[in-house]
Amino acid sequence: MNSVRRTRRLGKLVWGVYLGSLIAVLWLIFLLLFAHSFFEGVTLEFPPRGLTFANYLQITSQFFPALRLSLLLGVCAGIVNMVLTIPASYALTRLTFKGQNLLNAFFLAPNMVPAISLALGLLALYSRIGMLDTFWGLTCALAIVTMPYMLRPVLAAFHELDPSLEEAARTLGAGRWRAFLVVTLPLIGPGVLAGLLLSFIIGFNEFTIIIFLYGPKNLPASVWLWNMLFMYGITPQFAAAVAVMQLVSFAVLYILVRVIGRRYLQGVVF
Repeated sequence: MNSVRRTRRLGKLVWGVYLGSLIAVLWLIFLLLFAHSFFEGVTLEFPPRGLTFANYLQITSQFFPALRLSLLLGVCAGIVNMVLTIPASYALTRLTFKGQNLLNAFFLAPNMVPAISLALGLLALYSRIGMLDTFWGLTCALAIVTMPYMLRPVLAAFHELDPSLEEAARTLGAGRWRAFLVVTLPLIGPGVLAGLLLSFIIGFNEFTIIIFLYGPKNLPASVWLWNMLFMYGITPQFAAAVAVMQLVSFAVLYILVRVIGRRYLQGVVF
């Protein structure tokens, strides 16, 4: 018995050290880039010549349109995933039908295929149907890539939800749709929220798929950063653009978890 407890404590300790080290490294990278974004000059020098906010002003006209496009792509991809995965999760957890496992595998397939293979397949398809360098073409591609990250939390929420609650609502006179909208949907809200968060963050920062499908009309932030890195290297302006992307991700995480998530935990239904 004592050996089992010691093993568990050791496992928790190792896991805690691993997570702590990972978080420390990630924060260290962000803080270094954030500090470098205030350096004067066109190259990263330490100690710096001076500190300035001009780097952020210099990237405003070029980077912010790309940032706005990435935000719209992440939001639209999340909405598309929500519309598709909520009914799919309901069917996979509440119904029994032929091809159920095949449907589950279909939604999870993007995680099983190498990103480069998926990108080349989409490139061949889009070139035939005229969706290269289009907003909705990029949105559909991001929705495909991020769909498994939306499906898993929603599936878990449906598995944890007692079906008798929806049945009780129908017994009291609510129709199938009303019972789903009034009872089921609010109760799976945390799972939907988690899926939207994962879908948005991954879609917002996606690069591998986008690099094959973008064009001059639709240039997302991740590709803009790659082009700047390829042409000029790591400069204070590049560090400023990366810092802005990270701050946007942190802001979205804060809003979803601390504002909307807190209201859900308090039992408030939107």
